[in-house]
Formats: sequence, C-alpha cells, structure tokens
Amino acid sequence: MSIKKIPLTAIVADPRAQPRETIDDKTIEDYAEAMRNKAKFPPVLVFTEDAKTFYLSHGFHRFGGAKFAGKDTIDADVRKGGLRGAILYACGANADQETVGLRRTNVDKRRAVLTLLRDEEWGKKSMAWIAKQARVAKSYVHGLKKENAGVLKNTSTVTGQDGKEYPARKSPKKGKKEPAKEAQTEGAGKEQKHKGQDVAVDNLLAGIKDRIASLKAEMEHVSEEFQDLFADMRLLQERGGDEPWTTACRESLVLTTIVRQLLGQCEQKD
Repeated sequence: MSIKKIPLTAIVADPRAQPRETIDDKTIEDYAEAMRNKAKFPPVLVFTEDAKTFYLSHGFHRFGGAKFAGKDTIDADVRKGGLRGAILYACGANADQETVGLRRTNVDKRRAVLTLLRDEEWGKKSMAWIAKQARVAKSYVHGLKKENAGVLKNTSTVTGQDGKEYPARKSPKKGKKEPAKEAQTEGAGKEQKHKGQDVAVDNLLAGIKDRIASLKAEMEHVSEEFQDLFADMRLLQERGGDEPWTTACRESLVLTTIVRQLLGQCEQKD
C-alpha cells in the first residue's frame, strides 16, 4: 500500500469505475462539512500506470466531498494499473464498509456483477471467479447470468483456471439422449475411451476447484453478514444492557468459530 497526497485535478472519476447505482449528494455534503472541520478520512483508492493520471476506484463520495470542500489534494492509496484495474476492484468495493462510507445496496451488488458479466474478457470467466471479484455468492452470479442470458455476450464459452476456453455447460434436454459415436476399430475405440476418461478427470478436477472457490466466496459473504451482526450487537449493549448482550455474544461466538473453521478448511484445500 502506497499512500500519497494526489491533486484532485489528476484524478479521473470515470463513471465506469463507479460501482454504485447512484451517488448520494447528501453524503458528499456531509463529508465536505466534516473535512472543513478537519475530520480525518481513510484514503481513497486509485490506479495509475504513469503516475500522472489516476483512476478513482474506491471513495467516490470522499472524492466528491473533498472537491465540494474546496480541497486541492486528497490522500490516496495508489495501486498499479489503469482504468480496467480500477473497474475490476470497484466491483467488489463497498461490500464491508465499517468505518466510513455507505454499504452497497442490492442494486449496487447487481450492477457490479452485471459489469463483469457484460465485459468482453471478464464475462468469459467462471462464475466462481466472478463471484470472488464481486464478493457475492456463486449462486447469485448464476441467477443473474440465467436471467440475462438473452442479452449477455460470451455465454457460449467460459475460461477455465488453466486459461483455456471451454464450452459452457448446458443442461441436457429431458427425454433426449445424444447418440453414441461408434468407433471405427476396436483399438480406436479403446484409445477414445482413455481420452474420454482423461477429459472426465480434468473436468472433475476443474469442477472441484471451482466449487472450493465458490465456497470460499460464500463463506466470505457470510463473514460480511457477521460484521453487520456485531454492529447490531454493539447497539444492543448500549440500549439493552449486559444480560441480553452477553447471551447474543455467546451464540454469535459459536457461529463465528464455525465460519472461521470452514474458511480455514477452504484455504488448506485450495
């Protein structure tokens, strides 16, 4: 992480890297007022390839607040990359805001996933990869992909973990079976059988890896939900006293331990 003061005029707030459906003007005004009163904010996140032009990826409200407050510079976490790097990072941003910013809405989450699915390159990636980048469950990606199949490109092939393209799996039609190909000779038939077994093993292995990646993404999503839970528990402690708070702590501790164990198992298997 490289934190630098970047001139606001050098930062490009490209709408394509803006992960939210809308920008909240009231939040920008509130941030501007806080900045005028010397409040400290976490740095925004930008991508650059030449150290001259910086593409904003995370912190659009903070950036807007700084401009509204009449600031000349802003603290920024500078990463290597261009506009596409900024867009890709933005698709998973705002998923777990705690100290600053607005948590993303369901509409924001949908926008992020569709940004990836509609992209010429990223749309060919596996659903597990897209889920990890957008920080959502694989089932959520599957649902959006199915819902928008008529308008999405790149639905005929997917890119495997080896970087090669493979035909997207389709559900077979009920009542119809594909005719088996007859081997020309007994030797050719055996060779074809061995090749088919090798392909089946490769596909099974790729499927297992995708499922592990998907499980990790879903467990990370569960962890985000726990962060919301802990925030509510802090509020419970303030308003309800120690007894109900202690009970909630005891129950949540058990669940948290389970989630961490599952995440640890996924890391070992990956």
